[in-house]
Amino acid sequence: MPHTTLENIFRYYCSIVVFGICLSSIYPDTLTQFRSFFGNGAEAVTILLIAGWVTGALFYFLYRALIYDWIICPLLDVVSYYVLQKDTYRSWLRRQYKISCIEAEKLYAIIRPHIKTPETDSIIIRSALIHMCFQAGLICLGVSIYAFYGNLFGPL
Repeated sequence: MPHTTLENIFRYYCSIVVFGICLSSIYPDTLTQFRSFFGNGAEAVTILLIAGWVTGALFYFLYRALIYDWIICPLLDVVSYYVLQKDTYRSWLRRQYKISCIEAEKLYAIIRPHIKTPETDSIIIRSALIHMCFQAGLICLGVSIYAFYGNLFGPL
């Protein structure tokens, strides 16, 4: 794998690890079935790492493009503005220029390189951890819904 940073590990492996934990809590023999199919050797570990990276990256992309941008960001803006009584860059840009949340995000992406902000490693890792918490919550919610209502639709 190319240069793997801590925040990329959080971003791309978190979702598959959380899903694996949830899946193994519903189907305890999942790991045994994986071992019987792939074995216990280095090949199995390599397959698991690559599959985890690809699946996690795909989930992160879908989560970021669909769920975070369209649902979580507007919700965070509402909570920040009405509950905490603070502006986010999106809410300020939306009010200032009368644009949508997505347009505010695009405008901020253009402006951001020209603003001197402290982009330290700790801020980047904190951002990755925030996304990890959102992803974990969504996965656990989805698995919980399946666990309660899955018998209506049949097993996986």
